[in-house]
Amino acid sequence: MTLRSLVGIVFALAVLTGATAAPATFEGTVQLKATGRTRMAQSLTFQTRADQARIVTTSAEGRTATLIMDYKKATMTILMPAQHMYLVRPLTMPGAPGGPSATSLGAAPNPAAAPALTKEGPAETILGYLCNKYVTHANGNTTEIWATDELGSFSAFGRGNLGGPRADRGALPPGWDKALAGQNFFPMRVVGKDANGTEKFRMEVTAVTKEKLPDEDFVPPAGFQEFDMRKMMAH
Repeated sequence: MTLRSLVGIVFALAVLTGATAAPATFEGTVQLKATGRTRMAQSLTFQTRADQARIVTTSAEGRTATLIMDYKKATMTILMPAQHMYLVRPLTMPGAPGGPSATSLGAAPNPAAAPALTKEGPAETILGYLCNKYVTHANGNTTEIWATDELGSFSAFGRGNLGGPRADRGALPPGWDKALAGQNFFPMRVVGKDANGTEKFRMEVTAVTKEKLPDEDFVPPAGFQEFDMRKMMAH
């Protein structure tokens, strides 16, 4: 699974909580493992707080990439450690001017037609947190989520469009942001299956640490220069 595919899965999870604020927003570090159609696992480290997130992905081959999201500024910063540079791109939201349309991302054109999110039993304890299972069906696909209300809201899964291949877009059905607005909803495991019941992707939390995060974690490291495409083209 490529980094682009992994980012696509992260976007798919973004429909879970929407851009609305939950009663308590989780601040701290979350470790996740993601697998896709290739069955090759990649690890992700989320450092997340109310208005910012830092995501470090590590491929099965050991390659890493770092993204920093600033939701107030609507920017995504891509770090390039080998060059000691960084690239800033707009973090466009579905439906925003210049951004992708909700329909192009696999969302239902009519919010009222969004598929239902059904709570199913039994509950399961994951990493010491009681998690309820939720299931929804859309476009012949089934998505299963085990989520806890004991950690607040994982805001990094509810912001913006990070892009990704069409195969991963819309992997989670639209409309969940409205269904879960105002609730503490922290996904600990997400499994997507096709119409035949074959698993398409899986994302699981492997560790959670609630902690106060320093501001310097959400800006490029000292000594990094901004990559300017216009200057590069001028040469």
